[in-house]
This record gives sequence, C-alpha cells and structure tokens, in this order.
Amino acid sequence: MLSQRYLDRIRQLLDEIEQAELPKIEQAGQMIADSLAAGGAFFITPIGHGTMPELLHRGGGLVCLRGFNPTWNVPADIAACHRGRPRDEEVVPQDEMMLAAVKSSELRPGDCVLVGSVSGRTASAVALSLALKQCGATVIALVALDYAANVQSAHPSGKLLNEVADLVIDMRAPYGDGSLDVEGLDAPALPLSGVAQATICWAICGAVMEKMLEKGLTPGVYMSANREGGPEYNKALQEQFDKVGY
Repeated sequence: MLSQRYLDRIRQLLDEIEQAELPKIEQAGQMIADSLAAGGAFFITPIGHGTMPELLHRGGGLVCLRGFNPTWNVPADIAACHRGRPRDEEVVPQDEMMLAAVKSSELRPGDCVLVGSVSGRTASAVALSLALKQCGATVIALVALDYAANVQSAHPSGKLLNEVADLVIDMRAPYGDGSLDVEGLDAPALPLSGVAQATICWAICGAVMEKMLEKGLTPGVYMSANREGGPEYNKALQEQFDKVGY
C-alpha cells in the first residue's frame, strides 16, 4: 500500500533528522536565542512550498518569529529593441534589487534569518542570502544536501545556498524530492521536503524557547485564538513583543 510505504519513509526521514541534524538544530536555537537576548530579531523567508505561513502566528509558535519576504519592482516599459542594452558595469539585476530591498528593511546586523531551498540551487534564495550576509545577518539554511550535490547553481555566482549560509541543516530529502519508486510511474513519487522543512523549523523554534528560558528570558508563545481567552492572551504577548522583542 503506497500510503503505508510513504508513512514508513517519513518515519525513516524523522529518524535521520534526529540522528544527524539535531546538533545543528540545537546550534541554530542557541544562535537565535543569543541574538534575541542581545536585541536582535528572528526572521523566516519563504521556504519550499508554504513553510513560512506554517510557522507564523500559530498557536504554540513563537511571537518573535516574523516573515521576511523582500521584493523590489523596477518598471521596464521600454521598446523591445532597447532591452538588454550594454551597461558600463556588469550588473545582476536580481542581486541589486534584493540588496536594495534588504538594506531598506528593518533587518539589522546580528539578526537571524531562516532561508531554504530544497535543491540549494534556487537563484532567489542565493541572492537573498548574499544580500543578508552583506548586511550582517546570520543565515541559517535548510537544504537537501544529496539533492544539492547533483545540481548546478542557477545563480550567476555559481554558488549553492549551502555554500553561502552560516549554518546549514540538511533536509535529508533525496535528489528530485520524490521518495518512492512506484511501478507504472516514470518519476519517483511523494516528496519529503515539506515534512522535513516544517519539522526542522518547529524543532528550531523549540530549541529557541529552551535556550531563552535557560537565559532567564520568557519568549512569547501564541495561544490558539480559537481557545477561550486566546485573543486577549495574544494581545498581551504582542505588547510584550513590542517592548522587548521576544
């Protein structure tokens, strides 16, 4: 039964994450807690297919974790014959726009940012990470390293995300992400990266909570808004967050 095989594969994945990646998850939690205690901020960027919304404003989640999705649009409504004209200097438009967006944001040196790319080759993830590091942020990356070992970067620098980040946590997803060979199908079925991303990110949040408490600091943790008293509780947490940053 394919559904049973997939559940078995997920159990294997979670065991691999526990055995191989838990020390790095704890390291990430320490880095983030140290930053928060020193007045820094904790951000998450879009990772894979929907992991950022999974982590934000959730019952049981960290109030201090904030979304970071910079964009910068420049009009280019010119004649087709004028597009791509030579420049006086070599420019990578995506890098220039990403750097301008990061510089214009509330991010500051010492802030921690979760960035991800399953393959590690995604140009936007590499460009964002380069911009973040140039601005002094600490980049914690989620990459499937087996996948990254089989691809070339889509970024002009030729660098993969795992070659740019300060700390890399392996999602343990296979090359191509599909996890099971199924008779009658030409491509491996049922990806693992979504489960890995959410699990690792929540585990990092747990490590942050623990490290903060060890410092004598109490991080705000959302209560479900559908629980009695939840909205009022969360309003007080937001006021705490606005005063102390966590």
